[in-house]
Amino acid sequence: MRSIFTAKSLGQPLAGALSALKENGNSEWLLEAQLLPLPIADPWQDLAPYLVTIIALVVAIPLGDWFWNRALRREVKLHTERLALTLAEKQKEIKQREHTERQLRETSARHESLVNSVDCIVWEADAATFNFTYVSPRAERMLGYPVGEWHKPGFWLDHLHPEDRATAVKLSSEATRKGENHNFEYRMVHKEGHSIWVRDLVTVLVENGQVSKLRGLILDVDQLKRAEEALRESELLTRLVIDTALDAVVQMDERGLIIDWNPQAESLFGWTRREVEGKRLSLILLPDPFRRTHHDRLAHYLATGQDPILNHLIDVHARHRNGHEFPAELAISPVHHKGQISFTAFIRDISVRKQSELQLAEARDQALRASQLKSEFLATMSHEIRTPMNGVLGMAGLLLQTPLNAEQREYAQTVKNSGEALLNIINDILDFSKIEAGKLELEPEPFELESAVCEVAELLAGQAAAKGLQLHVEIAPNLPRRLVGDAGRIRQILLNLTGNAIKFTEEGHVHIEASCVLQSDDSALVRLAVHDSGIGISEHDRSLLFQKFTQLDASATRRFGGTGLGLAITRQLVELMNGVVAIESQIGKGSTFLVEFRLPIHTSSGQPEPNPAIAQSRVLLLCAHQIRQRTLANHLRFHGIGLQTAVTVQEAIDAIAKEDFHAVLCDLDSSNDSSPGRIVKVLPANAGLILLAPIHETRPAEEIAKGILLERLSRPVRPSALVNALGRIREAQLTGKPNGAAHPAISQAATQLANRLHVLLVEDNAINQRVAIRALEKLGCLVDLAVDGLEALDMTGRIQYDLLFMDCHMPRMDGYQATAEIRKREEGTGRHTPIVAVTANAMKGDREKCLLAGMDDYLSKPIDMQNLRRILVQIQDSDLRAS
Repeated sequence: MRSIFTAKSLGQPLAGALSALKENGNSEWLLEAQLLPLPIADPWQDLAPYLVTIIALVVAIPLGDWFWNRALRREVKLHTERLALTLAEKQKEIKQREHTERQLRETSARHESLVNSVDCIVWEADAATFNFTYVSPRAERMLGYPVGEWHKPGFWLDHLHPEDRATAVKLSSEATRKGENHNFEYRMVHKEGHSIWVRDLVTVLVENGQVSKLRGLILDVDQLKRAEEALRESELLTRLVIDTALDAVVQMDERGLIIDWNPQAESLFGWTRREVEGKRLSLILLPDPFRRTHHDRLAHYLATGQDPILNHLIDVHARHRNGHEFPAELAISPVHHKGQISFTAFIRDISVRKQSELQLAEARDQALRASQLKSEFLATMSHEIRTPMNGVLGMAGLLLQTPLNAEQREYAQTVKNSGEALLNIINDILDFSKIEAGKLELEPEPFELESAVCEVAELLAGQAAAKGLQLHVEIAPNLPRRLVGDAGRIRQILLNLTGNAIKFTEEGHVHIEASCVLQSDDSALVRLAVHDSGIGISEHDRSLLFQKFTQLDASATRRFGGTGLGLAITRQLVELMNGVVAIESQIGKGSTFLVEFRLPIHTSSGQPEPNPAIAQSRVLLLCAHQIRQRTLANHLRFHGIGLQTAVTVQEAIDAIAKEDFHAVLCDLDSSNDSSPGRIVKVLPANAGLILLAPIHETRPAEEIAKGILLERLSRPVRPSALVNALGRIREAQLTGKPNGAAHPAISQAATQLANRLHVLLVEDNAINQRVAIRALEKLGCLVDLAVDGLEALDMTGRIQYDLLFMDCHMPRMDGYQATAEIRKREEGTGRHTPIVAVTANAMKGDREKCLLAGMDDYLSKPIDMQNLRRILVQIQDSDLRAS
């Protein structure tokens, strides 16, 4: 049995089991793997070893587990500690490797981003073939070729500009062969076909003493290159302009030294550019007396930055190399560049111009003398013509106021009309001379446009009636009552247009219309229109219509007369008032002249308002003429009057039989039976009758029955006069008092005022004496006569006159001297004798000259009765009456 437990008997199986146990530490595996699979050939023969083994195992297993587990735990612990240490080192190594890789990726990404963001192509190429091995994505955006095409062999050589290929290849090859870094500029052909300038910055890489690679940057310098070319062209052009300029161009620095000098300067001053460069400008160009001024101005500018002559044209004295001085025109401009100041001077010889200016000055003086002589001639002509014209027209007017038979009246009227036509020609010539000389000025004053328009119509009514023409006036009810303007010039415009219309109209009518187109709070756009049914004007002739000394038909000059100045003066007067004038016309159908201008509304004007005194009145209007009926009806309805119209006398009689009217407005030309007698017979007592008659109507009024409230108005009728006449009738009807109507003759009020005036006429011309004395006596004045200024002084020293009419040009002492002496006598006495100039001088400045001499008003010859009456009334009503 001892032999069974020997080591030899236990040797192999147990040793294997123990090894396995040691290696695996698992007793179950030991039984399964090492004991159970053993084959048993002879159970009894070989039983002992197995039993020994089993017993050994029974004993060894617990002990072995303990021993083995202890050893195993120790071994495992050692292995675990070594493994943990190894794992820690491995983890540290892995983290280090990951950190390094992350840094490499970030660095690579930054490099890639940097390469992609720079505005140039980053490239790498083979040094021997110049074939690209790498290009950045910018390559495609710069030249249009995909990156893949850049890697094709010969790409760089094939896309060089043909003109730059040889130079670029040669330069790059030589630098590469020497291993030198280099940069150069050349053109590459874009994919779209155009060329682009680039700058190539090349780095040569050398390995083991051999050039291996090329690296570089390709920059787009196309705009810079083209800008440089443009700058060079600009500099060349500037140089060309300076060198070819007609003026001398000189540049100097802040010390006053010449730094540039063009060929014209060489020609002008006789010095070459080489001779003057670096020399002081004042010593070269300026005469001695002007050098100090130049130095002082330069120092002042450098100290203050200000000089009044800079950037302005001035005249200076310059000096030629030979010492000759000449006048020059100089313009100097300072130039600031990079902190430095220089000055560019443009100089021109103006000797010829100065000579021309002297000649022009002499010619101007001669022209002024000629103009003055012309003005003096016109003044003399005006005086010499107006003096006898005063006698002609004055005596003709006085003659027409005496009892004459039909033939005598016709002759006298012809004399008066011819004189007035001659006077109009004189006035046109004088006005045109003033306009041409620019001496015609407007005199704006408050006035009533209605009165101005109606005055023109009244003045021309006789001419229209003589030709059998109907002259109508239409004043818009909304026209402001008082405006501010030159009423005299507005009347002149209307006189020209209306007189022209009457002249060229054989039959039919002439219609004057005044309206307000637009109105603001302080101004009104006024339109004046003159319509006629005359011969009309062709479209071609309208362009010539307003030219001076022009009449559209040569036969018209012989047939109608005139200077052809009226419309030219009209246009210039309208333009002087910032207005416009136009014409509408058809051959054979008449013409319409339109004038528009804006006038301020006078503060006291107010908006036209209906008259409450005549509102709700019933009026019958008998008028056969369509235009006149419409005009009158518009004004009557504006004031709230109930209106009925009739065309014939019988229609009016029938209307009166059916209805009671407060007044009947009867146009004496309404029918062949123009007598108002039939109307009067059917009118009730205290009824109103307003007769509208032509301004020169002379038929007696005895046929008018008593008991009728009669008003007689002249045509064309003023709207205000019509309203006032209706007002008087309504007042008389309501109060039972007579209406006291006034008839169109010399105003009774004016006559009574004039009766109280003692007047001295100072006049040397016998004919003018007779005319003036007779006119003043007709106006009720008591008239004394003095033949010159000395006699006037004597008479005013003895008699206190209410008014003096003073001729300006008289022998011994003229009117200016006499007025001055009278005013000298009145100093300190509190007296002031009104003096009105009566002169044939009607040129610009004559009125002002009279007022400056101490006179109070002005009348031009020939004397107009209405103006004379106006002055008498004004003197009587004002504080100017002698006191």
